[in-house]
Amino acid sequence: MTAVLDRPRLTVLPTERDHAIGPATAPVTTQLAQLLGDDLRSAFRHFPFTQIHPHAGLAAEVPEAEGAQGRFTLELERHVHQPRVREDFVSGVRSGVNGTPTFFLNGVRHHGGWDLEPMLAAIRASV
Repeated sequence: MTAVLDRPRLTVLPTERDHAIGPATAPVTTQLAQLLGDDLRSAFRHFPFTQIHPHAGLAAEVPEAEGAQGRFTLELERHVHQPRVREDFVSGVRSGVNGTPTFFLNGVRHHGGWDLEPMLAAIRASV
């Protein structure tokens, strides 16, 4: 097997439901928007460590409730967004996520460095 095939892959690829910047047709999905422009799509999902940080689950709900004009507090009190946070967490577990941040480049887990040069090299190799 090649090194790429040995790495964990995303079980659910990014869709419109994810928090993303850049076009869905971008050849690369990661966080280097300034350098790669429209060739890049960056998405994130929630992966709260609630056993380490007891308020991490609620904190993960905040960006989901953010646009709820006049309902922000009510949505957080009722945990309206808890199912989505849970879906993201379960998807992460199924994709081999065991810490944050975890980067996937075009659906394949990146095990290299997070500094600019290692990320750029990995991105260029993934296209």
